[in-house]
Formats: sequence, C-alpha cells, structure tokens
Amino acid sequence: MPEHRIRLRGGWELLEAESSQTVPAVVNLPFRFVATGSRKVRLSRKFGRPRLDLRRESLWLSLGSVPGLGSASLNGNALAIEGPAEQGLEIPVEISERNELVLEVVFPADQGEAGPWGEIALVIRPFPIP
Repeated sequence: MPEHRIRLRGGWELLEAESSQTVPAVVNLPFRFVATGSRKVRLSRKFGRPRLDLRRESLWLSLGSVPGLGSASLNGNALAIEGPAEQGLEIPVEISERNELVLEVVFPADQGEAGPWGEIALVIRPFPIP
C-alpha cells in the first residue's frame, strides 16, 4: 500500500505579530508573499483525524517550502524541528479527533517577492513489511 498525502491547503488563519490586526486573514497554501519589511506571522489551521489503522500505519506531518519557519506546534505541543526548514521537514505526529497546527514564521525583509510558500500535508505511511 503506498503512502497517502492529505494536503492542508485551505482554511489557514494568518495573523501578523506586529500589527493591530485582530481578525485573522484566511489564506490558502501555498501562497506568495512580498516582504516590504521583516514580517513575523502566525499561521494556524484546524483539522480532524484522518482514517488511520495504528496497527499498520503511521502519521507524519510534511512541511515543504517553509523558509523562515521558526516554530511549529500541534495541539499546543511544540514539534521538534531539526535541520533547515528550507529543505523540507517530516515529523511523526499523534493527533486527536480535533487538532490545530500553528506555525510561527518570519519572512525576511530582503526576500523581495518569493514563493510559493507552504506545502503542508499529513502523510499516512504503511509500516515496512518485515
């Protein structure tokens, strides 16, 4: 059985850290950004539990095209981010019925127009066959 990717594209809420913005903007990933100055943002997305057979499958969070990623948390628990985020990350995760993924990102001022940013997915992988 091949792996199954569930892309987390729509329904992201974006709040700028140094803004008077109180209502988050809703964005779809991936998106392009234009940095006119250093921007620190918080992206969050809620999602449910996919069907998963824990006896035969594992669940991973795939983070691709995420330069500037400072931190990530799932349901309030920090996720270990090892290595440069520019190369993409895959992190094993355990989830609940209802979940929230939060990403803290700093878009550098000298980036200009970049993108697309944010190829985020849940990946269901079968365990290796012995």
